[in-house]
Amino acid sequence: MSAPVAPGPVIIVGAGRAGTGIGLALSFAGFPVTLVSRDAPRRIGPLDIRPYGDPGLPARAPWILAVPDRHVVDMCRSLRDAGALGPFSVVGHLSGALPSSILSDAAGPLGGCFSAHPLLAFPPTVPPRPMPHGTMVLIEGDPLGERMAHALFGAAGAETAAVDPLRKPLVHAAAVMTANLSAALVWSAADALRDSGVPDPLRVSARLLKSLVDNLGDRPDAAALTGPIARGDATTVGANLAALDARDPGLGRLYRDLALRLADALRDAGTLPEESWRTIRTILDS
Repeated sequence: MSAPVAPGPVIIVGAGRAGTGIGLALSFAGFPVTLVSRDAPRRIGPLDIRPYGDPGLPARAPWILAVPDRHVVDMCRSLRDAGALGPFSVVGHLSGALPSSILSDAAGPLGGCFSAHPLLAFPPTVPPRPMPHGTMVLIEGDPLGERMAHALFGAAGAETAAVDPLRKPLVHAAAVMTANLSAALVWSAADALRDSGVPDPLRVSARLLKSLVDNLGDRPDAAALTGPIARGDATTVGANLAALDARDPGLGRLYRDLALRLADALRDAGTLPEESWRTIRTILDS
């Protein structure tokens, strides 16, 4: 649980997907938010966008660096050199892999530092959309930075939780598997659908994945799954493999690897009987 925080100015560096989404969520929660970017001054809805070095930026507001990981350290140093950051500043970044300690390493003494990683695939900025309520945000930092981050993101409607900075690379890898690598499955399935004459195959494949995600969101357990492995239909699993191997052996290997993991998970969850699990594994291992 985060402590309540009185709405005050927040500065977000970066007007991309994450910066815009978080900025809108904070703005709708009552915070005056300024986005800082290389663009000319403009607005995105209620958000004021100003260029780097603008003298009108609010003093002593918390800074959130919504920039790519490779730019976090250089951006922090640039803000320090410009006099924007100092011993009373609270600054955080959104990297899922980097610890918050890189900020104080780059800028010197700070009032507080944090990292806050939203577990969300942010949508494109057109049209601008706020970070959805209930988004999980993983936070670590020094005591003041952590408190500030939990309060800010909690006020923006996020669910916040602490994360061990040493575990961040593993957590980030898991997030990449879900939010990035699953796109490879969608495109691969779309290629197979296209070869089979299915119209608009990428949209069809994406909608199919969304139906699974919706089912798991409504009921996050093994009972939400359907398909031949969940049913214990070894004959269909064998037919799937034969079709994929004939089209692309790489897809066949991918199907085997993922199907083995799914079969084991369903067996462990008690929804796939032992005999069916053994039969399916025999086919997948062949």
